[in-house]
Amino acid sequence: MGQQLTVGCKLPNGLHLDHAGKRVTLNGTNSTEIIGGHGLTMVDKEFFDAWYDAHRDYPAIKQGLIFAHEKRSATEGEAKEKIDNPSGFERLDPNKPGPGLAKEDGK
Repeated sequence: MGQQLTVGCKLPNGLHLDHAGKRVTLNGTNSTEIIGGHGLTMVDKEFFDAWYDAHRDYPAIKQGLIFAHEKRSATEGEAKEKIDNPSGFERLDPNKPGPGLAKEDGK
């Protein structure tokens, strides 16, 4: 086994990373281990670097929802810093339904 990275992923169900005939599944916010709202997964560095290079324009990467570091503590630190970064998958607040929408009384 080669060098490993710890990958943080803030997508609710994680993500399947497919590259060169191999699949790796990232843990998401539905994982049993969450740090700063991110699931953590150990991934082979060579695989992740190749996948990242091929997908650097993927919105989840550009928004900082998927990131990796060689040291687990660095990934945990970044996850904690990004705890308030929105993923777009947050629960809706029924008292604030959103722009142009009105709360119903439920009658």
